[in-house]
Amino acid sequence: AREDDLTVIQPHSLSFVNSERPSGEIIYNITLPLHPNQGIIEHRDHPHSPIRYFTQEDINQGKIMYRPPTAAPHLQEIMTFSFAGLPESVKFHFTVSDGEHTSPEMVLTIHLLPTDRQPSMSRVTAPLLEVSPGGSTSI
Repeated sequence: AREDDLTVIQPHSLSFVNSERPSGEIIYNITLPLHPNQGIIEHRDHPHSPIRYFTQEDINQGKIMYRPPTAAPHLQEIMTFSFAGLPESVKFHFTVSDGEHTSPEMVLTIHLLPTDRQPSMSRVTAPLLEVSPGGSTSI
């Protein structure tokens, strides 16, 4: 994500699939949100409002976004706001549920790039876990 721009969280960066459930029933729960001075995760239909829940369908439709923090109005008036104080990355913790099962807590890291560099997306660093219907696997 660029440090000064709204960034859509893309399905190739955050995606869970359950062949028995539509993507609108795969629900993410943000268990540890971003610190307020790191920005917010928001829904396109409710800009500037941090969210705690969203669906895979929201991600598939490009509705979940990272918004970096803004400068205080008095700073905006006297100088161009500098993002130099932001960390190189921010992260939030979440679980995913299909209505029957809930995942262990995971982390999504968003790497912040200076405005003069091209953006790249991060992805969940946990390995891929596939379980066939009726099957099981160790975590």
